[in-house]
Amino acid sequence: MYPEAYFNRKILVGKVLDFDFCTSEGFPIIGWLGAQGLEPLFSINLPSYPELIKEFYVHILNNSMEELSTRVKNKGIELEIDTLAIILNVPNDGARGRNQRTWVTSRDFDRQDCV
Repeated sequence: MYPEAYFNRKILVGKVLDFDFCTSEGFPIIGWLGAQGLEPLFSINLPSYPELIKEFYVHILNNSMEELSTRVKNKGIELEIDTLAIILNVPNDGARGRNQRTWVTSRDFDRQDCV
């Protein structure tokens, strides 16, 4: 299904964004993450298992626009988008992108809207 090189890619784990430092230094990324409701993704500080992460991503498939499936240790995992949003503690407002003037927000998001 995937080339061996894909499975052999290095997984970067354990990186937590220092929000206080970034704010004190005036880095705009904090505002960008806040506007998208993505702070929780950059605050996760839990044990990680790179080999299981690789297996998760190697087998991931999108069954539809509303569901993903994968398997780890031969155990099937099905994730609906709403469930994934709850697990990641992020909003499920549809796709978002930024054009030169404003945030593009729509369930019918088209990448060309950002061009």
